[in-house]
Amino acid sequence: MKKIILLLIYCMLYYNSYGQQCDPPINVFNSNINYYTADVNWNYQTNINNYKIRYKLVGATAWSYKNNIDSLAITENLNNLTPQNLYLWQIRSYCDATGNNYSQWSIADTFYTNT
Repeated sequence: MKKIILLLIYCMLYYNSYGQQCDPPINVFNSNINYYTADVNWNYQTNINNYKIRYKLVGATAWSYKNNIDSLAITENLNNLTPQNLYLWQIRSYCDATGNNYSQWSIADTFYTNT
């Protein structure tokens, strides 16, 4: 009986520290778009350690990343973009500092770099 109780306690502790994931940011949108830069935005979330953004030209295979975005941030500037192109971007939440517990990517949003 003791072994069963210890096993249950271990499973609960393991699940609580490694099995939980946080939610991805919601209400993603973009603003202040010009030839070379764009701001990407999302709603504030509680209990987040940091965020990560990925973005790319629509049709491209490789992503560019912005890592370790502050947990209090609700906007990030993407720069060095290519003028007059359509971009796709997403964001994910990191639940803790280990980097092992993170959300799914948010829904995708797009923007076109123009004047």
